[in-house]
Amino acid sequence: MKCTHCGYDLNGTEKFCPNCGQAIDINGKQETGEDNVVDASSEKSSNTHWYFVENNESKGPFTESQMKEFYDAGRINDLTYVWHDGQSDWESLKVSGLAFGESQETKVDGWYFIDLHQNQHGPYTKAQMNGFLANNTIGANTYVWREGMADWDTLNHTELYSQSMYPQMRSNESLFIKHRSILSCILLSIFTCGIYAIYWQYSIARDMNALLRSNGYPEDTSPAQVVIFSFITLGIYGIYFLYKVAKNMNQIEDVYNNNALLYVILSIFGLSIVAYAIIQDNINHRVDA
Repeated sequence: MKCTHCGYDLNGTEKFCPNCGQAIDINGKQETGEDNVVDASSEKSSNTHWYFVENNESKGPFTESQMKEFYDAGRINDLTYVWHDGQSDWESLKVSGLAFGESQETKVDGWYFIDLHQNQHGPYTKAQMNGFLANNTIGANTYVWREGMADWDTLNHTELYSQSMYPQMRSNESLFIKHRSILSCILLSIFTCGIYAIYWQYSIARDMNALLRSNGYPEDTSPAQVVIFSFITLGIYGIYFLYKVAKNMNQIEDVYNNNALLYVILSIFGLSIVAYAIIQDNINHRVDA
């Protein structure tokens, strides 16, 4: 018996060739390099610990099979950032070593969507689309399409809207947005010489971002920045903030009105608190709906 790698004479009892070190199985048959590579690759895959980003937090470690379950359930998707030991940096699942193939359900009833940067993604199953809704990757106004639809349409005009958890998300807005008494806010602003009005402005900015996020739009300026910029500019940015709030509310409600101009005029004449009251009334109506 000879080593197939170097030709060295073997007596049949060796596990490795004493000349070149090539592995030989216990039956005397020499193992090929290809088999070793496959076995090593499988072992490496099973021992790899994966992490992913959810709500700006790292989750893990998980096995590849667990990551596949999360993917099929829509908890993670092609845009989710993932990482494993030995990887230099986080990367999207789509270009990672995971990159799961299409399931039969996806091939039969695949959904596509267009993100905020006008990039197309898909196909995805209904369960995955529900997952995107849950983590605010898409919203009611996201354009979606699947085979059989005449053209792209917003999600709230498709079957996904009724079958998904989005109506439940809308009903749970009260968990994130607080109903406030307008009269109490006005009185507190007066009694505290405007100090509470600053907090009211902060709260409105936070609630508007929550509304934008839940409806599939990108968030606007952070609440803290609104307060700081208004203070630095001696109230000028506060006027611009009210203008943007009106525009954002028109976008969410899919209507047009002249509230933006009204808010600017009220602010110029020192009546920003009246504009806050009108905005708070609109927010309260959405929370109570």
